[in-house]
Amino acid sequence: NEYKSYLRKAVTMVLESTVICIDNSEFMRNGDFVPTRLLAQQDAVNMLCTSKTRSNPENTVALMTLSNLKVLSTLTTEVAKVMSSLHQIEPEGEIHFLTGLKIAHLALKHRFLSVTIIILI
Repeated sequence: NEYKSYLRKAVTMVLESTVICIDNSEFMRNGDFVPTRLLAQQDAVNMLCTSKTRSNPENTVALMTLSNLKVLSTLTTEVAKVMSSLHQIEPEGEIHFLTGLKIAHLALKHRFLSVTIIILI
């Protein structure tokens, strides 16, 4: 029975690589979310990074912006690196959604085949 429960845990711990794409366009200054949309996204990223790394300590997370198309944090297991990059984001310009999605895909393209790839926008 112990072996079976160990196998169930081993099967459910899937290794994931996640790129989180932040909309930092000028529209993120709007105050319809308290205090701004950008700060609401930062809270969501914080919860998401923490959740991903707690579910499996080997999960990796990266962060990029969709307005100026910068990869602020490459894939890492350290939430502190992602969070420090997150606080540098300022609203600017217009969103480049499709180009940002392609860059996120390229960042994950050459990962190990056993890794589940996720792009969050």
